[in-house]
Amino acid sequence: MGGVVIGLGNDIMRDDAVGIMAARALASNPALPPGVEVVKTGEMGLSLLDVLVDKDWAIFIDSVKTGKKPLGHIHRLEGDDVICLRSKNPHNMGIGEVFYLGRKLGLSLSDKVVILAMEVKDNDHFGVEMTPEVKAGLTRFLETILEEVRRCTSTVSRKA
Repeated sequence: MGGVVIGLGNDIMRDDAVGIMAARALASNPALPPGVEVVKTGEMGLSLLDVLVDKDWAIFIDSVKTGKKPLGHIHRLEGDDVICLRSKNPHNMGIGEVFYLGRKLGLSLSDKVVILAMEVKDNDHFGVEMTPEVKAGLTRFLETILEEVRRCTSTVSRKA
């Protein structure tokens, strides 16, 4: 089975590209363990079910702008914090709804789900350049993602 890392974002919305850029770098990183699928997408909702089915674990990587943490801070959510995430837009399901619906449909979805989101400056304006602060934090973001991949992979290995 293996795991999946899903880089979310839009690469024409400045810092919103950080999830996509990190996924691109991860996919070509020789430290990525075998059996880990890396997906880059601007999609959300039900379209994610195809890549989540039959995975041992899933890590979502994305941008977030809370204004409560310094730029480059990496937020980490897992367990109930992820499943409780709900979208306010009925046309764009949140991660919690996707997992809820997938399980109701009888799909094989993992309970091990982690979100890593970098605090960004500008994820709501058009542009192909990330802000310098976010671009500078990309290496540390990638290192954090790789640590999480190793943690998830080793957890699954111990259960087998």
